[in-house]
Amino acid sequence: MSYAYQPVTFSKVMLTLDGSGVSRQAAPQAVAIANRFGGRLILYSVIHNPHSVVSHLPLPSTDVDALGAGIDRRLHAEAERIETVLRSLVEELGMPPARVDVVVEAHTDAAESITAYAADNEVDLIVMATHGRSGLGRTLRGSVAESVLRQAHCPVMLIRATEVKM
Repeated sequence: MSYAYQPVTFSKVMLTLDGSGVSRQAAPQAVAIANRFGGRLILYSVIHNPHSVVSHLPLPSTDVDALGAGIDRRLHAEAERIETVLRSLVEELGMPPARVDVVVEAHTDAAESITAYAADNEVDLIVMATHGRSGLGRTLRGSVAESVLRQAHCPVMLIRATEVKM
């Protein structure tokens, strides 16, 4: 069996950011790859959406609706705040703004949101920092990076980040 060589290109590089300094440590690699291939960089962030939890609360429907409306307002405000932060990051990265997309989505599962967006938008490479949790920390919080690695339709580059001291 022979395999034909096909050059790899990364025309859409997705950098996942969770708002932490740790996640930003993957930015230099994502930018370098996007620049090397003349591709687009997608700065992608997920906001946790608690709507599914609220719908299962034992409350009257009017209370659930009011709670849901409050959550929607909070999610919208948080999305605007994060989008502003990511747009300011574009300047720091040194890439032409015309080649950078900023996407903020609300979802109950970050890994599912990342992989679905990547598949739906034909992303060629997902770049993300890994916190390197192990043991109890990984068991309690799970590993978004590990889930993305298992679910993604495209290559995933994991950057081992160092802990950022505040």
